[in-house]
Amino acid sequence: MAEYWRICEKNNPRTQKNSSLPAIDPDARPERDIPVHLTPEKPAQAESKIVSKWNQSDTVYVAGDGFKRYWETLEEVWRYQVMMISGGRCYMEHTFSFFPENKRLSDLTGLIIGCNYGKDTSQTAIARSNLFKELTVVDIAEDLLVRQKALTDELGFGHILNFECLDLNKDHLPQKDGYDFIHAWGTIHHIERLEGLFSEINDALLPDGIFSMREYVGPSCLQFTDQTVSLVNRILSTIPDPFKRDEHGKIKTESWHPTRNEIVSDDPSEAVRSDRILSIAEKNLNVLACSMTGGTLLNPLLHGIAGNFEGTEEALNILKMIILFEQTLIDAGVISSDYVYLIAGKKYDP
Repeated sequence: MAEYWRICEKNNPRTQKNSSLPAIDPDARPERDIPVHLTPEKPAQAESKIVSKWNQSDTVYVAGDGFKRYWETLEEVWRYQVMMISGGRCYMEHTFSFFPENKRLSDLTGLIIGCNYGKDTSQTAIARSNLFKELTVVDIAEDLLVRQKALTDELGFGHILNFECLDLNKDHLPQKDGYDFIHAWGTIHHIERLEGLFSEINDALLPDGIFSMREYVGPSCLQFTDQTVSLVNRILSTIPDPFKRDEHGKIKTESWHPTRNEIVSDDPSEAVRSDRILSIAEKNLNVLACSMTGGTLLNPLLHGIAGNFEGTEEALNILKMIILFEQTLIDAGVISSDYVYLIAGKKYDP
């Protein structure tokens, strides 16, 4: 991720490094982090596995009893993310502030890459802005799209939001007459054909349109660095046992650090070329801003036990300390950020 610092330093003061701290090679990766292709399985088998998982994406992050497994499901983490994206300002207002000053912000058309299930999702947040006359949501998981469409109709946004089933590893983005806004949240790291996708995003943008994405851009196939695993293990050793129990009561004693085979077996598309996202995005788009949003330590640390870090003052204070520690290391340049929020405009002759 050598390009990570270079891209983010252009517009984000949080990326300034402290030269007095130990130098960390941003390209350092475990030996197991070798180039990959989408899957060694047959394409049809891989696609079926991916679709099956993400048709029930809401159960991936939260257990049936409501226990939260994933770091981003926590309210305090969301506040942290908004602070890193926009300094605490509504992140959509922040994003829309990058439209040209003379652009008429009404009756806009938008494209949303990736569908989330629920009443409070990025697609419903964009619909609630009252700036759009039409929003098209594309995703590989057809059952998820059907469920979210039904919920969207209940919320009264059915006249704005349309849903289309596409596999962006083989299907092309709908171009239509161009879009004022294209948004992606947590989906592009599942795409192998990044060059084609970002080229299509640039082509699909109107001349005064903008693109935004919140993405995992860390090591491919979630092959976390030895440094990350070591830091997470040290933090875990200081946390009392009651906060380290998973949904089955087992105490977590070490960082989540799945093997490549485990990741591919669960989801062949997971972070398939995540460490190339930023460089390919910059090549194809005019990057306007890139904010580091962390997750480097929080993701592997809270994996499977996130639900323990809310509900009591003690739990919340522990989480706040972990967030502060991660943020401090990122600000100082000791670790890079595995997640970013990027805003870009149309690039001519990319």
